[in-house]
Amino acid sequence: MVQADAPSYGGRLPDPQSGVGAGNKTMAWVYILQTGSKKYYIGSTDDITRRLRQHTKGDTATTKRLKVHALLLKQEYKTLQDARSVERKIKNLKRRDYVEKMIKEGYIKIQP
Repeated sequence: MVQADAPSYGGRLPDPQSGVGAGNKTMAWVYILQTGSKKYYIGSTDDITRRLRQHTKGDTATTKRLKVHALLLKQEYKTLQDARSVERKIKNLKRRDYVEKMIKEGYIKIQP
């Protein structure tokens, strides 16, 4: 599983064993997925395991058509509000090169 300090490239979407999971709903995540067409999808959630399952099963309208291929990066935040704030800031950048730099470094430097 991808950690904030360990980037991963390509391959199948892994089963997130270290996700928020049962009982620990105080943390939240920002994640970057890669689609079959090599585009990036940026999202946030308070349950990474559930959300990745939704993406891979096609339960999410946006990623259903994009066909999620791999989880490239995930980073944990204290609150869902913080995660959503970082997600919005990344999306507002609209810069593929910056997203690729985050993936390569294995860390999102943007603050909530």
